[in-house]
Amino acid sequence: MMLALSVHQPFAEMLVRGLKLIEYRSRPLPRKYVGQRVYIQAGKTFRFRLNGTPICNRKVWELAKTRRGGIVGEVTFARCVEVQKGDYHWHVTAPIVYPEMIPCKGRLGFFKPEVTHAD
Repeated sequence: MMLALSVHQPFAEMLVRGLKLIEYRSRPLPRKYVGQRVYIQAGKTFRFRLNGTPICNRKVWELAKTRRGGIVGEVTFARCVEVQKGDYHWHVTAPIVYPEMIPCKGRLGFFKPEVTHAD
């Protein structure tokens, strides 16, 4: 079974649509997840601006604000690069966006989602 990772919106939407190719984290990507498919669970938290600057365009924003609290797609984490101490870039490849969100409660870190299928 694939694991899931919770990501705030609109970042989750951007990851599964191939608009965001790096997930920024304060911890390294565990080696066992490099090259593995992972569900992206869109958290209920939503941010439109970062330091006063819009994060995404209006179309992505409209999608992201309605798709919260569930799995919105999947990605593969290809590699992890440590940029500086406590700053890691998880490189994303092969994004797949699901046309319909699959309701799923998020958790911290990688977790087993309570989902039977993701068609």
